[in-house]
Amino acid sequence: MNWARTTTKTLKPIRVLQNHAVVVGSRILQRRPISQVVQIPLIFGGLLVALWTWKSLMLIVFQDKIIYMPYLGRQEQLEHHPTPAVEWSRHALRTSDHVTIVLCNAKLTKAKRDQSVRGNAECSDDCRKRVTMVYLQGNASSTPPRLPHLSKFLTHSQRALPDTDIDLWTVSYRGYWESTGRPSEAGLLQDVRDSLTYILKPLIEPTEAVNPEKVAQDSEPQDEVILWGHSIGASLAIQSLHHVFGILDDRGPDRPVKVILETPFDSIRSVLLALYPEPWLPYRYLSPFLRTRLDMGHALTRLSREARSVPRVRDLQVLLAIAEKDEIVPPGVSRGVVSVLEQNGVRRVVTRVVRGGLHQDCLMKPEMHRFVTEFMRD
Repeated sequence: MNWARTTTKTLKPIRVLQNHAVVVGSRILQRRPISQVVQIPLIFGGLLVALWTWKSLMLIVFQDKIIYMPYLGRQEQLEHHPTPAVEWSRHALRTSDHVTIVLCNAKLTKAKRDQSVRGNAECSDDCRKRVTMVYLQGNASSTPPRLPHLSKFLTHSQRALPDTDIDLWTVSYRGYWESTGRPSEAGLLQDVRDSLTYILKPLIEPTEAVNPEKVAQDSEPQDEVILWGHSIGASLAIQSLHHVFGILDDRGPDRPVKVILETPFDSIRSVLLALYPEPWLPYRYLSPFLRTRLDMGHALTRLSREARSVPRVRDLQVLLAIAEKDEIVPPGVSRGVVSVLEQNGVRRVVTRVVRGGLHQDCLMKPEMHRFVTEFMRD
């Protein structure tokens, strides 16, 4: 009881007067309102901080949709984009993680094929060079609209290289066109690896008509495998090299491998820093939260550390095609890929600039067709 009475006596009553003054016991404390000169900057500053934080959070949450941007034309058909000189066939492939993706394969029409053979009548089927080319598209793209441009490249290259048969394939990743699933770096890489296993199977399993001993002793040019990657497809091509080397080295005769990197970048982080160098923008600070990194340097470093892959990496031929007016990947970032390749043992790099080219339209330029054809001839 004594303790309760003592505590009650020590408490001081608090009252708030109408003029915002606070009375504590016998003392009057004047509460001064914040000046509007201070309030307005605080309010707008708080709104900017809230907007900056909200935008950063949205970029982290929806980064896959922002990076991959699957093309909306999912109802397009091959017939919507006619290619008179080339016949395209559609192949559905079930990946190892149970996603259905769509591949397309190009064949010259009989008239064009006969014309190519007549143009090089002195070369028999045994001396003809065979090239298996796999085109890996970029983001915000779809297979059907690109087929007419790939067809023009194919007809151009067959005229320029009449002694070469080109087996051209395209891969529609998960979430793109008619493929099921949602895009992610791991998912797209799985799509590419399973597609390469499917496409390269005829090369590593000769038919009965082919004598393996004759193939091994043949002095004619060996069949080639070319990976052509555009934008994010360029990074996927580099990351898939280990898989390609494993298939060709373990199960079949040695075949040269070439890579075409069209408007490439070494990592998503490099693109963010190049596009948004301003320190007050949130993009440059979000790299630790990236789920998609597409780190070309990391893949090459890991590849160059494997003893059996070192000769392959050393002999790898790379064509680096840079768009002169690239509005997505700055040309400086694409040129930086050269140093990444050289640091990891790739010495045979050819760099070409597509004049007037934008990020998405290099494939449409005749100059790009010429660069690729010359690269195939070397």
